[in-house]
Amino acid sequence: MIYDHEKDRYEAEVANGEYENLKGITFTSNYPLIEYLNSETRPLNKINLEIKVSDQKISEADRNKILNVLLNMQKISAFLCIPGKTKNLLNVILVLSLKKSGEVYSDEEIDFFVTIINQVSVYLENIKLLEDEKKAIEISADAEEKEKHIQELEQINKDLLKSREALAKAERVSTASRLSIALQHEINNPLTSVLAITQALNIRMDRDDSIDLDFILEKLKTVKNEANRINQLLARLSDISEPIVREYMPGVEMIDLNTPENRSASL
Repeated sequence: MIYDHEKDRYEAEVANGEYENLKGITFTSNYPLIEYLNSETRPLNKINLEIKVSDQKISEADRNKILNVLLNMQKISAFLCIPGKTKNLLNVILVLSLKKSGEVYSDEEIDFFVTIINQVSVYLENIKLLEDEKKAIEISADAEEKEKHIQELEQINKDLLKSREALAKAERVSTASRLSIALQHEINNPLTSVLAITQALNIRMDRDDSIDLDFILEKLKTVKNEANRINQLLARLSDISEPIVREYMPGVEMIDLNTPENRSASL
């Protein structure tokens, strides 16, 4: 029986085809046979146990303990159980049935089996150490790979953030440039009219002290209209959510402040 560290149990491995039906039988660490072997270093002989259980001097608790051990041995057709330990850990049990001749095992035979099972125990322990080392290496490699992957993702994320910031900045600059061109275009026209009227009034006043009041009122009305035009234009700016862009001149774009989409909110 070999100890499975992951499942924490002892599983039967059959070497003799005659006992193939015993293959797959498992004992956990709390089985009486396993507990007994964990406390013993010598082979466990069925005859010796039967002699002990018939001893009137032992306590009832010890008798029941031995009886349970015998029941476990009967379950796996065991006559002799030899524990194989490494660092006080029971990791293998050599289970031998009674000889076909009916003879008991000699001391020399038992010593031979003890030597064999101790070597097997060391071999199994070495295999476990190798497996543990392999798992540790795999875990370490996985951790390094995951860390590398995380670092790559973080770098990609940083690059994406930089690209997004650069695009946003470029869009802001582009929008500001288009808006500046639109304002120059739209505001220059009424301002030109205002300046022209102001200049005309100055010239008229320089040439003639007597100015027609109706003429002045007409010009002031025009100035007022142009000022209102600028005021409406500025009002439309605050209502634009998605500006419409058109070509101002070849290679130069501006925000169209007069399209229905851009001025609908202010109308």
